[in-house]
Amino acid sequence: MTDYEAYDKLFSKYPDIVTVKDVSEMLGLGMFYNEQELGLLFNAFRGDRMEIVVLIAAYYGLRRSEIIGLRWDAIDFDKKTITIREKAYTVREDGKGVTKFHNQLKTRASYRTLPLIPYIGDLLKEKKERNEYLSKLMKHEYCHDYDDYICTDNFGNLITPVYVTDHFASMIRKHRLKKLRFHDLRHSCASLLLANGVPMKAIQEWLGHSTFQVTADFYSHLEFNSKLSSADAIAQALGACNPDTEEASGKAKSNTPTSNDENA
Repeated sequence: MTDYEAYDKLFSKYPDIVTVKDVSEMLGLGMFYNEQELGLLFNAFRGDRMEIVVLIAAYYGLRRSEIIGLRWDAIDFDKKTITIREKAYTVREDGKGVTKFHNQLKTRASYRTLPLIPYIGDLLKEKKERNEYLSKLMKHEYCHDYDDYICTDNFGNLITPVYVTDHFASMIRKHRLKKLRFHDLRHSCASLLLANGVPMKAIQEWLGHSTFQVTADFYSHLEFNSKLSSADAIAQALGACNPDTEEASGKAKSNTPTSNDENA
């Protein structure tokens, strides 16, 4: 059984007592990356065939199936939007894994149109231009079976869901980064949104969760952590109002020599 399967099995079996954080700790998984860790990850994947896949996962929190299912017609460069409406999945045929596509997503809320982040939009434009250049350069050696899809390599071959999982894990080991599943980039996205004050309802819509409760169940512990930070901040800001602090401050002032106007 893979880490992913064990993760889902435990969470499904004990939904009332086991949180995402609990299961992640049981399996020794990082669960999410902070800004610095994501920066290291982005550097590791710079120039890699999976660079755009990783960036979309981190910026948008899309599921693996949603990313591989992205078509070029889902990107509106004029209106600056990205629409999630198709998924990729793997089936066994003649003993081999075959990637197929379907427009039936996990839930109705999974169908969503989001703003096209400028940085991602620029990278997609560059990739589209590079695909056209490589297609002309390699001619018949370039695969045109997946021209409609975004996640392809320099030869036009589809980046499959299985490859995403395997290559991501390999790169984590190679660059000695904190252990993390590819799907946990979705949690990383949510944690950063929460940390930057984005309401839980907005995060639900961004991630495409079916209900607010699903989002709350997954990320309530992160929301509480952000509240602890707020508590620390207000405690520090109002520390001077603490009676003990005021008393100590008063004693310090009484022991401090006062200056004379004549000696100033």
